[in-house]
Order: sequence, then C-alpha cells, then structure tokens
Amino acid sequence: MVLKKENFQGAASSVIGRIVAATAALLFLLLLGALPLRISGLGDIRPLFILIAVYYWSLTRPHMLPLIVICLMGILFDLLAAYPLGITALALMAVHWLVTSQRKYLLGQSFRVVWAGMAIVAFSVAIVEWLLFSLLYGDVFPLLPVLISALVTTALFPVFVPLLSRVNKLLADHPSEG
Repeated sequence: MVLKKENFQGAASSVIGRIVAATAALLFLLLLGALPLRISGLGDIRPLFILIAVYYWSLTRPHMLPLIVICLMGILFDLLAAYPLGITALALMAVHWLVTSQRKYLLGQSFRVVWAGMAIVAFSVAIVEWLLFSLLYGDVFPLLPVLISALVTTALFPVFVPLLSRVNKLLADHPSEG
C-alpha cells in the first residue's frame, strides 16, 4: 500500500466533518435546552437536551465528541442559561466518562436498558446540579422543578434518539471509520 498525502487529507477532512456533524447535533440540543419551559406553579423548567446528545454520542461514537467540545458546549450552555460557569461542563464530561466506561455493557442491551441508563444519568445530573446550585448560592432551591426537568429529559430521549440515529447513520455511510 502506498501512503499518499491525499489519503491523509481525505481521512482528516472526513474525521473533522464527522466531529462537526456530531457537534452540530449537540449545539442544536444545547440551544433548545437553553430555552426554559414555563410551567405554572413550578417556574422555569430546563430539560437537559444537551445531556441526551452527550449520552447518545458517548455511547455510539465517543471519539466524535472530544472532551474540549463537551467542555465548551457545557460552558456555552451555562452562559446562555445563566448558570454558574462550569457546572454543566463538569456534569457533561462526567457523563461522557461514565457512559464510555460502560459502553461495552450498554451497547449489547435493549433500548429499554439504555433508556433506563439515560434516566439514571438525567436524575443524577439534576440532583448533583441542584446540590451545587444550593451550595453556591447558600440557599436551598426547590427540588421539584429539577426533578421535572430530569423527567422531561428522560421522557424525550426516545424522541431525539431517531434524529441522532439518522445523523449517526449518515456518518456511518462514509467509510474510513474504525
């Protein structure tokens, strides 16, 4: 086999294109999640749609979401949602690590098990963020909106998976991925 400069350039542009596609899906869900849902009596609910994308990509193609992209998206979400800077970035990086460490187990499971994993992750992230918010602001925030946010995130996971799967299929249709 002869190694040519064109082969490296083609492979590099293919990998960059795939990372851009995964990042675009992440950015779409980030922007969607930055818009609060107003529910009377509960205030603002912010489903963590970005969490769905990080969970999905960490499971299906973890190399398509470099940690720097996850970190920057988390910081961007914090800025847009007026959250303490870095909380979402840390949560998303922890989710990426957790899911990639359990990837071999999760890939062989039914959708219900993967969805249950998403539920555990969503509620865990919500509660940890609630604790951090309460500690940082020195006040105990209401827990119910946080739990409803995690519930909405979990409930909408099956809605977003087909969209992310379509992007995943488009990425898989281009060979040279290992």
